[in-house]
Amino acid sequence: MNTDLEKKMSNPVCAECIKKHLDKYKGFVDAEGNVCNEFSVPCMGIPNKYLSNHLEAVLDDESREDAIGLFDPVTWAAKWIKNPDGSPWVARWYQKSMLRCTASRRITRCGRRIGKTDAIAVHALHFCFTNKNKKVLVVAPYKSQTEEIISRIRSFINSNPKLASSVERDVSSPFYEIRLRNGSRIRGFSSGTKSGSDAGAVRGQDADILYIDEADMLSDGDLKAIIAILDTHAHVRFWASSTPTGKRAHFWRWCTKTPSYKEFYYPSSVLPFWDEIKDQIRADYIGNEDAWNHEILAIFGEQVVGVFQHVYTDAAQKEYKYEDMKYDPTWVYGIGVDWNSDRGTEIAIVGYNGRGHFQVVDGLNIPKQNWTQLAGIEAVIAMNAKWLPRFIYVDEGYGSTNLELLRKYGYDMINSNLLDPACKLKDIVKGYNFSAKIDAHDPMTKQIIKKPAKPFMVENTVRFFEEGRLSISAFDMVLRNQLPNYIIKHRTTAGIPVYGMIEDKIGDHRLDALMLALVGFKLEMSDFGKPIHSVRVAVSPGFAKLHGRDSQPDSEKELAKRMELMPNSRYDEDLPSMTNQMSHIPAKTVDTYKIPEYRYGFMTDEEEKYRRKYKLKNMRRKVHFRRVFPERKNI
Repeated sequence: MNTDLEKKMSNPVCAECIKKHLDKYKGFVDAEGNVCNEFSVPCMGIPNKYLSNHLEAVLDDESREDAIGLFDPVTWAAKWIKNPDGSPWVARWYQKSMLRCTASRRITRCGRRIGKTDAIAVHALHFCFTNKNKKVLVVAPYKSQTEEIISRIRSFINSNPKLASSVERDVSSPFYEIRLRNGSRIRGFSSGTKSGSDAGAVRGQDADILYIDEADMLSDGDLKAIIAILDTHAHVRFWASSTPTGKRAHFWRWCTKTPSYKEFYYPSSVLPFWDEIKDQIRADYIGNEDAWNHEILAIFGEQVVGVFQHVYTDAAQKEYKYEDMKYDPTWVYGIGVDWNSDRGTEIAIVGYNGRGHFQVVDGLNIPKQNWTQLAGIEAVIAMNAKWLPRFIYVDEGYGSTNLELLRKYGYDMINSNLLDPACKLKDIVKGYNFSAKIDAHDPMTKQIIKKPAKPFMVENTVRFFEEGRLSISAFDMVLRNQLPNYIIKHRTTAGIPVYGMIEDKIGDHRLDALMLALVGFKLEMSDFGKPIHSVRVAVSPGFAKLHGRDSQPDSEKELAKRMELMPNSRYDEDLPSMTNQMSHIPAKTVDTYKIPEYRYGFMTDEEEKYRRKYKLKNMRRKVHFRRVFPERKNI
């Protein structure tokens, strides 16, 4: 053991810290292949005595306390800082450990309400009041969080008139700044995480100590800009504090994979009055185990800002390969296509077995080096011929031209070969614009509702995983890696999530293709997307013959015929089952009339007028009718 380490080990707090740190990183291998076998946290250790025996002997009690306070934040705070009731501020046992630690890189992972904001405020004040011309920088993701720390610092200063008289300047705009007469100052910034500005306001700032609160809520762009401040001077000290969100990013790496950082871990149960409040706190988190793990136990657990939870995506993985999957005529298939010239075109095929379960049955990537517009279109045509899908949903934002080319190809094939599956492309290829809003049908209110397209698509996929209705191939490593890499980067002022990735190199395009296929099933085969208003009516001979009756004008006949042949109508496929259900109706009710399927966006004013003209309420006296809803596969 080296002499420096022996000196640190002489303090019982440091000895325990070193032992825990070595146990934590025992056998750890860093990115360069080095094995961690020694205490690598840069620190001076906590002295057993702050003053020599000679000074203790010549100083009176008050002077001795002031002298110790120059080195010990706990002693200094007990004398100079007051609580709102006027009593001295006294650090709790775990706050003493954090305040007295001399590590230049320290991380605090803690639960709610343990007093980490107080600890940061006291540490910053002690550093500024006991040193001249020092610069302190406080950064948090949101302005309200930065304001809370600055307000606590101001409260502590104003609790003692002598401290308050030392303030030379205190402003809140354009940023928070408290400047002391000794030249030291404290500045507070919000990183602008919500706006996605990558901590633009912090760039160019200098500091001797950098404090980051709620560090796990910062984006990678924010942290890269903030951490650059550490390169300003070799002596810059750093303290990051946060309640974990579960995100596997900078804060997680500092806590678990960085031996040169000292981590303090304190769950909310360290509170001295925990036994009195634990039942009430536990009741607040019933049914929300992830929040309990993060905010109270302070463990990473599942990622809150991560879109897809590991427990569900792991359960969805099944042992099968795409090349072993074959077309099954009893299944319904859907295709999702994500166009991208940087990473190529991604195509995902999802099959529905008719019994409530979905499976990714195939996938295809046109890599960047082979990517051309024609190659991507040809791949879609080939997959259409192989799987005969009910629909093909494509990313309209990037592939709007490809969308039109695919439809045109379908029209061209009608003139050359009516039996070719490509003829359907004119009807089944549909664009989905991530940045737009979609019109959806609310099954409960029967009203049209507008939904932001991308959040709707993502949340739909999340439900597929959470409900256990989707299987993915355990051999598709691209998709498996992209699922945990997909996160909520930030939210707009309206609360709409903006999605991103932890690591850009992993990408998200295959996942986008999968989500497009799944949202197609939602919009094409459920009441949420395509409500069916189908009625079959048996008409007595004495009433009228709506099909071929002489009194019907030619224009009305043509209109009825056109409505019955609307694209993608389900009448033809549902008619046999409907006929069977009506077999008990007396033979004299010989003619039938059906109101065509109503699809939002396809019915003109004239068609609506025609539909209303023959509503059932106008036939009630002379019509023997029975409403029959067609059987269909519910998803």
